[in-house]
Amino acid sequence: MRKKNVSKTSLAENVKDTGIILAPNKHRVILRPHISINESKVERIISRVLSLNETDVLQKLKNVLEKFSHRHHNLKFLLESQFNKVQKYMPSDAIPSLERKQLIGSFFWSEYSFESTALFNPSIVPHPDQSELSEGSMRFIISLRATGEGHISSLAFRSGIIDKNLKITLEDPSTFASAAEMKSDSLSNKDVFSRKLREMSIFSDFSNSIIGSIPDEFTFDELTGKIKSFVRKEKPLQTDKLNLQKIQWLAQCNYEADFDTSTTLSERVLFPLSPSEQNGIEDARFTLFTDGIAELVRKRWLFK
Repeated sequence: MRKKNVSKTSLAENVKDTGIILAPNKHRVILRPHISINESKVERIISRVLSLNETDVLQKLKNVLEKFSHRHHNLKFLLESQFNKVQKYMPSDAIPSLERKQLIGSFFWSEYSFESTALFNPSIVPHPDQSELSEGSMRFIISLRATGEGHISSLAFRSGIIDKNLKITLEDPSTFASAAEMKSDSLSNKDVFSRKLREMSIFSDFSNSIIGSIPDEFTFDELTGKIKSFVRKEKPLQTDKLNLQKIQWLAQCNYEADFDTSTTLSERVLFPLSPSEQNGIEDARFTLFTDGIAELVRKRWLFK
């Protein structure tokens, strides 16, 4: 049998440098809550702001807005939202002005340079939105592992377009960045949750009674309410108390993240939110769904 001559081309000869560099930017920052676990310290900070006269409040708030508004969308709203989280430490007879609330809120935020150390390990998938593209082009999403101060990892994102000639155009990242917030009323599936508990070897009549009493889909608050109710009625053993802690830990690790819909893709940062992510978030590996579940994913797609 006569063999055909096969031309062997080195893979390296087909690889071309695009010239695109994904470099970390230490000036991109997100806001992180900065609320002390020491309640008396929180109360002292609030008390000091309450003692200021209104002129000083306005001047100090003006300074905050001038220094930080260029790095954060809707900063006044963010300051108010943080005030709402510490409002319970306010004296009951205090009626602060809107500006004083915003100033109080500013004391409980801190900035974090989430990609100051490194930006690496990309994962790429087609973008759900393929509209307004020239023939043969595709829009894509890249996830990146961003490492910041203290070597805490989070996930950052970019989008770009590759045309029919394989030319890649990557969007410039926004100067703004904002972290996702944990959705407080996200639902967990009871069957999936129970399987995970079995994997963790959490078995006892006490813990099984709690899991058996929750609905097929439940929120973290519903689970916590059931646990408190059972603890009041029963006298759990020490092993039961440890299992309850593990159940709550697992529930806290199952969450949905919400972004402000006004933010662009490159502004969005998935920063660690759950107990299992205390040392950072590992690399993401996104997958393109091609079966019937694809439409469901599109409806709930994080980057729509």
